Amino acid sequence: MIEVTSTGEADLPTQQRKDAAITASIFGLGALLNASLLCAPAIASQLSAELHFSPQYVGYFFSIEFLGYALAGILSTYAVAKFKWRKIAVIGLAIFIAGNFASPYFGSKVDQLFIIRAVTATAGCLINVICLAAAGRTRDPSRTYAVFVIGQLLFGVFGLAVLPIVFQHGGIANYYRIVAGLSIFALMFAVPFLPDSAGQRGSEEHKTKGTHSQLLASCLAFLWGLLFYASLSGVWTFVGAIGQTLGLDAAQAARFLSIATVAGIVGSGSAAVIGGQRSKRLLINSGFACMLLSVLAFMLHGSQAVFFVATLGFKFAWTFVLPFVFSAISDSDRAGRLFALVCVSIGVGLAIGPGVAGYLVTVSGNFNIMLAASATCCFAAWASISLLSKSDSLTELGPGASVTNTR
Repeated sequence: MIEVTSTGEADLPTQQRKDAAITASIFGLGALLNASLLCAPAIASQLSAELHFSPQYVGYFFSIEFLGYALAGILSTYAVAKFKWRKIAVIGLAIFIAGNFASPYFGSKVDQLFIIRAVTATAGCLINVICLAAAGRTRDPSRTYAVFVIGQLLFGVFGLAVLPIVFQHGGIANYYRIVAGLSIFALMFAVPFLPDSAGQRGSEEHKTKGTHSQLLASCLAFLWGLLFYASLSGVWTFVGAIGQTLGLDAAQAARFLSIATVAGIVGSGSAAVIGGQRSKRLLINSGFACMLLSVLAFMLHGSQAVFFVATLGFKFAWTFVLPFVFSAISDSDRAGRLFALVCVSIGVGLAIGPGVAGYLVTVSGNFNIMLAASATCCFAAWASISLLSKSDSLTELGPGASVTNTR
């Protein structure tokens, strides 16, 4: 008994250092790889102003961009089990960098630009799968996923505040160049600290899961990713335009959203503090309830104050609930294969969301139908992840907690 305890204590600092390195890596990579989603309102406004895209074409642009999630998920279902994770990340990030450097030269050639953005997004999202799977290997996945989201939000706050200024001095081409430049640093300083594989424990856990259990978890997780991100991307792409109907100009709306994003940092920060210390089911239900109410509040169009509160609630709920959902999915499969499937559904959801939202805004002439559809998707995603929580019998402490609680 004493020997086992001392061995565990000796291994604890090493595991903590590994967890810290993984967390720091996905903190930076997650911000860069999800830049288009995080800065979607500012980018959408610039596409309209600089390239004269209609709302429908803005939706198509982001749909193609987010299609990379689906393509990356399909590729990673094979790649994560066959190849070293760091090697995948190096190749993917090299393509991501090249694609962003090439994008400014095709701004006036829409078809070619869409193809380049699809390839670039696919490469970036392939690394995103690795990041999500790597976070599940840490001792407290909920806390690691929360830090993953915090990195994205900090980038989003900075991006929404700075991009309007950047666009004034070089247009949207400067956005692509900045992301590519930062990705070079990530290639040198973040990728080397990612784990190389799921490890023996992840492989053994995957083999012990029953076929019926795997199928049920896969279906529920897929539905969650599809519906949640369709709702999220549809609302977030056009939330700046909703603000402009209330009297905000493009620059004011961007600053407005940048301030509101602080609520997102609070949401993911709260998730990081809570970690695996509370019931995932309760926390997931609370986050989804807040997100659904916020989407419905956008439909009121009452005043800028209501819009601001709704934006605060939306950002807080979105970022608060994600770490616990990802942790729930990680509990179902630590080998990383389920995350590959989830990324397919996320990609499909992200691809559908902006395109359908833009179409609904165009044909209806307002945002109410789009918001009602997004609210419906949000509720259905809530139901899907709730069923996954029940089917997987989620405990109040994540799998990693059993390692630390040795009393």
